[in-house]
Amino acid sequence: MVVTVAHWERVQVAADFAGLSRAERQGGSYLRYHPDLLADVSNALSGATLEQAAEVSTAVARLGGRLRANPLPALYSTALRSESISSSWIEGIRATPRDVAVAQVYAEAAPHAASQIVRNVAAMKDAIDVLGAGQWKHEHLWTIHQTLLPWHQEGYRREQVWIGGHQQAQRRLRGTPRGRRARLRGGSAHLREHLR
Repeated sequence: MVVTVAHWERVQVAADFAGLSRAERQGGSYLRYHPDLLADVSNALSGATLEQAAEVSTAVARLGGRLRANPLPALYSTALRSESISSSWIEGIRATPRDVAVAQVYAEAAPHAASQIVRNVAAMKDAIDVLGAGQWKHEHLWTIHQTLLPWHQEGYRREQVWIGGHQQAQRRLRGTPRGRRARLRGGSAHLREHLR
């Protein structure tokens, strides 16, 4: 029986002057790895390992069955988190989906931006629950706003809100053209009437 020990081998590559690029024409060397042969290695698993694998396989099959029977909760949660991350990016708040998942489980270990996005997810859930019921009131909107931005005072904002962009773009903004202001005022009055 021949026993081979894993080893590295330096292989020389001769120059190929028929190559088109300089890199193709240039010779050199590289390291080739030769692993141990597996012919004499047993691949039998222990009884405990096989039992654990069977339990995990059964649990995954059960989870798959539940998701096939009712896929909406998983899709809803994923879509809601994705939307919250995306809308936070517009506001300049950036965190990875992994950081957001950590913040949902253990807020103290997560970056500040991820915690803000988790508040965004909570605000979106509140908005869907409260506003989806059709009973819109000013207090509902304020509560959702407080969930998202707890450091702001309760109620509607009194100053202009800039979403994304930078200071140069804000300086160039001219505002609403005069002819459209009356239409906008009428639309906002209609919205206020609807919210009452």
